[in-house]
Amino acid sequence: MEHFGGQARAPDIPNILQDLCRACKTCLAREVCPPKAIIRVDADEPPWVDGSRCRACWLCVEACPFEAVVRGAGAS
Repeated sequence: MEHFGGQARAPDIPNILQDLCRACKTCLAREVCPPKAIIRVDADEPPWVDGSRCRACWLCVEACPFEAVVRGAGAS
C-alpha cells in the first residue's frame, strides 16, 4: 500500500491527480466506471477512487479529457 494525500492507495487502481482534475460537473471518468468507484463528496472538490469498488478496468483513464486519471500513483 502506498499513501497519497493521507489516503492509502493500492498501486493497481487508478489515481486522480488533484492538480489536473477540474472537478467537472459531469465527470466523464465516473460516467464510464461500471461500479461507480469514482466518488465525489463535494461538487467543488476533485473526486477519488474507492479501491474497494474499483475493478481496475481502466476505462476512467481513457475517459478523462484532462488526463487527471492515471494508472497507479502517476508518479512517472
